[in-house]
Amino acid sequence: MMMASVLLVGGCTTASPTDATPTGTAVHGTSLGRGCWRFEPGRWSTIRQHLRLNSPGTSDGEVTVWQDGRPVFTAHGLLFRTTPTLGIEGLFFSTFFGGGDASWASPVDQYVDFAGFAVSDAAPVADRGGVTCSSAS
Repeated sequence: MMMASVLLVGGCTTASPTDATPTGTAVHGTSLGRGCWRFEPGRWSTIRQHLRLNSPGTSDGEVTVWQDGRPVFTAHGLLFRTTPTLGIEGLFFSTFFGGGDASWASPVDQYVDFAGFAVSDAAPVADRGGVTCSSAS
């Protein structure tokens, strides 16, 4: 769960074997669903994400995000891995505020609270209504 003091926009970033330039230079991942869900200032929100790894070498991976029990984003046809030895080993998340220089800096301190993290291999939660945002790779 999370609660923020400012309006925040949600999104996922994936890393895949294709996230590189033609010369092999790594890029920062593929942004998925940016803006498909928002966090209201002063209100706790529960986010659930289900990731299904692709069959090695086949673009059949999926990601779905729920906010407060409502599906808000889904993407199909994703390529996360090319070998069966790669699996999910943990969770990484980060927050990003602003751009690449001081002109993006907030004039006041900003806060966000996170609580209740869990990683599970259980089946995803049941949908409550239709997905509001989707993308195919």
